Amino acid sequence: MIDYLKIDEYTENNRIEAKKALGGFPKSLWETYSSFANTMGGVILLGVEEKKDHSLSAIDLPNRDKLVDTFWRTVRDKRRVSAVVLTAKDVKKVDYEGKRIVVITVPRASRFDRPVYIGDNPYTGTYLRNGEGDYICKPNLVTAMLKDARSTAGDARVIKSGLSALDFDCVRDFRIRLETLEGRQSEGSDISFLKRIGAAKKGRDTRLHPTCAALLTFGRREMIGRYYPAFSLEYRDGEGGIAPDSAESCNLYSFYFAVCERMAAYADGMAVYNALCEALFNAVANADYSDGRGVTVIKEGDRMEFINGGRFRTDIDEAKRGGVSAPRNEATKNLFAKLGIGNGSGSGIPAIYSLWRRKGWATPVFEESFDPDEIRLVLYFCGENAESEQDERRRAAPVRPLQYSLIVDCLTERRTASAGELASMVNLPSENVKHILDRMKKNGLVSFDGHKYSLRR
Repeated sequence: MIDYLKIDEYTENNRIEAKKALGGFPKSLWETYSSFANTMGGVILLGVEEKKDHSLSAIDLPNRDKLVDTFWRTVRDKRRVSAVVLTAKDVKKVDYEGKRIVVITVPRASRFDRPVYIGDNPYTGTYLRNGEGDYICKPNLVTAMLKDARSTAGDARVIKSGLSALDFDCVRDFRIRLETLEGRQSEGSDISFLKRIGAAKKGRDTRLHPTCAALLTFGRREMIGRYYPAFSLEYRDGEGGIAPDSAESCNLYSFYFAVCERMAAYADGMAVYNALCEALFNAVANADYSDGRGVTVIKEGDRMEFINGGRFRTDIDEAKRGGVSAPRNEATKNLFAKLGIGNGSGSGIPAIYSLWRRKGWATPVFEESFDPDEIRLVLYFCGENAESEQDERRRAAPVRPLQYSLIVDCLTERRTASAGELASMVNLPSENVKHILDRMKKNGLVSFDGHKYSLRR
């Protein structure tokens, strides 16, 4: 991530933390360890201080071996730190200009280890990282991470509502679609059909009840709201869109097909239409409906945004490469899969990137932000430098946290770069990167020498 031979050219940011550590092992290190592990990872430098101009300077650590031993002893103590997310190669003893320092590279923790917290209480010992440092994580975000850490699908649970919580018009429509796809008519009632596809199961009272997946997929709006108070589905375009509480968006099944019908009107061919449907399903299958904004789809001019609450359950780079499928709502995904929706192999996002390259359109933006946790996929239906009626509005829009973080990371690694070089490195349209850099320059975060940008802090 950084060049250990040029430490004095770096500054602290949301991926680098410097600590002098001359007075012994710094207790604040564990807050940074937690925050890096729970967000995007980062590097902790021991034996390095931040000067008044925010540049970094190495100082000699006479007790370096003792500090490293203390680090490993503490990080392996479950009473002090909840998880070890690094390996021996992530802790390096480095000599810089004759001065002994320690470099600790903290990777982003897997969902099975998050939240990484200090002490014995995740609600008081979990930290997150932003551009200003480490801060205590909000309780609802801790709860979301704890749920994501489970190996079983949370939406496979049975709820005690009875099957009256479901909209049987949606159930019958789903059944007809499935029977048409299979080329045969299934036997039995709609209730036996729900049981057969795993959407209804017996509870302790021996009565049939819907699973959480069935409620989300087929449920009546008022019943979904009873179990998922933050449940929200919304689609907006130039025609006015689908309102959050309209009949078309009362559950995942009706919302998905209503939005697909809208997208068919402006998709450039079947390949693009299928890609848009895949992007929509990706948001539906990965959204956190218990706490967050659910799913929002926005069509503005030459761009579409698919937004869902929650954070990535896999590494974002793995999601772009494909081959890994870990949807938050596994049982819901399985219901849609019966209709051939969602490939389930983790190749949907890479296929979208590939199609957009072949079309010559701007590179899609696939990003994650924290507090609130949110995943956003932005698709452009135009070339990298094409102008649109939405450019002025886009320039006025606030810079998203992850976009800022990507620029900071690149300038941390490269020290200086042009807007074009940064656009290529972070997979964002050049116009967006220039907009972000203008904001950062105005706020005194970067400087510009007429050719290249560099971090001021």
